[in-house]
Amino acid sequence: MLLREDDTHDFTVRPARGRYREDMTSDQVEPYHVNVDKSLLITGAVLAAVGGAVAFAGMALGMAAAFSAARDFLRHMEVPPREMAAKRWKQAKIAAGAGAQAWRSANNAT
Repeated sequence: MLLREDDTHDFTVRPARGRYREDMTSDQVEPYHVNVDKSLLITGAVLAAVGGAVAFAGMALGMAAAFSAARDFLRHMEVPPREMAAKRWKQAKIAAGAGAQAWRSANNAT
């Protein structure tokens, strides 16, 4: 996109609550005028969109690599996660039962 000097456009901006610039030499109240270079504004928007697309592609590639590594790690475990969870759940149930039994026997002894 080529930038041209004649792409500057005049826009009238009215400040909040009716505040206007007053010219000291006359009694007229004029609104502020802001010159906006439309081509620079469009170029900035295009660059921001391209940057967002590149960032999204980078995140997607990073997530794909992380998921691939996790899948590979799970495949090479000696004990599958399901069996490990079942074993730990059984141990937790036995420990909870033993703790409850010890608490009951301590309360009965007093």
